[in-house]
Amino acid sequence: MNSAISFDTLNTSYVSLAALIRYLREQGISGQLHVALKDYEADVFLRGSEEPQVIERDLSSGREAQGSAALERLLVRAREAGGSITLYKPAAVSATPETNESAPIADLPGVGIAAQNEAPKKPESHNLLELSSELIAAVERAVLNAGANFPDEFQQARVEVGDDYTFLDPTLQGFDYADATVTVTARPSRPVYIAGLTECLRRLVNRIAEQKPGFREQVAAELSATANQRINGLAEFNSQLDRIVGANSTST
Repeated sequence: MNSAISFDTLNTSYVSLAALIRYLREQGISGQLHVALKDYEADVFLRGSEEPQVIERDLSSGREAQGSAALERLLVRAREAGGSITLYKPAAVSATPETNESAPIADLPGVGIAAQNEAPKKPESHNLLELSSELIAAVERAVLNAGANFPDEFQQARVEVGDDYTFLDPTLQGFDYADATVTVTARPSRPVYIAGLTECLRRLVNRIAEQKPGFREQVAAELSATANQRINGLAEFNSQLDRIVGANSTST
């Protein structure tokens, strides 16, 4: 059984996980942080000042992920109060006596080749359909994780902005999104397309955020993870991500 070192289990109500990880790396400490929140848990594997490796598990959906995107989502989730953070010494992390502090992080239990050799970033893209597909899919993941109905919410948001951005009007059938893919038969200009889709997603996020505390943070984490997958992020949509999250806005 793992044994904690340096401190007993801490609580996310008064501890910043991001600050704790930064401190442990600065001190060159190796070990494993276990974070437990409602319906969510994650393990952070530390190897001194090296970039930490993360495995997260969403207990409600059964989803498991690892890598830099998982770390970003964990840091957002760890802002919730009432979670626990426990640090285990390296020897306790080992699966066998031969695995010690000098063992590579990928040899620790639960850390596989995918974590050791993280996939390279996707190449630059300025294809609006491709980028907007990834953008909407990121918001969709956050909506589904929040337990809301994405098709219904997206449809309602499209109706709301349809007068100003006719290509999004569902009754005109000039725009379609399904299976993380956008199809457009209308011909809006590039600026209009970006502005319209941004406003549509902003309204969707605002509406759900009124009912789901912490939803904006989930959206921010998904958008950040998606943008980080490409060398140039989501191109023109990069400057619109804060507006979509709408941390300081109110529903209209």
